[in-house]
Amino acid sequence: MLMTKLSLKNANELRAVIAVAFMCVKVKAESEEAKAVAETIKLHADITRGKKGHKEGAPGPFAFMKLLSVIVQRLPEEDKSVIQQFAASHPPKSPQVQSDILCMKHEVCYDKEHAKLYFKMQPEYRQVELIVHKALVASGGQHLVGSAPRGSLERRAQEIIDKMEGKTKQS
Repeated sequence: MLMTKLSLKNANELRAVIAVAFMCVKVKAESEEAKAVAETIKLHADITRGKKGHKEGAPGPFAFMKLLSVIVQRLPEEDKSVIQQFAASHPPKSPQVQSDILCMKHEVCYDKEHAKLYFKMQPEYRQVELIVHKALVASGGQHLVGSAPRGSLERRAQEIIDKMEGKTKQS
């Protein structure tokens, strides 16, 4: 039981760190943006599967660059030039891509109709990060703030702990 309590505590703390560390936008799972990110991550997995010590780098930065290529055409000229300048200074297999794009993650939501896109860049590229965020929200995405609620597994574990400790739900 102690391990379960510790796991629940750690999961809660991890959700808080994720909320502070990353931009998170909920988009339609079938949106062009979500599909581009998911397909790029899958392609990377297919390329690197079974290749110990590959030199491809993490999938997230490549997925982020693909996301940029999807949204760039819809941007106002000022934002478009910032994104184009960033893309020009970050060729696909360059070390800059891996070092400047810290994270890009795609996560399907519980309802399967939506996906969460998490991303984070080095501080000097905050403008690029904000442009991407603005573009995702403008295309119907929802900016998510704060810690995510507990998932079903965590809620079930808490129910079991409560039963074992003799606690009952108050109506």
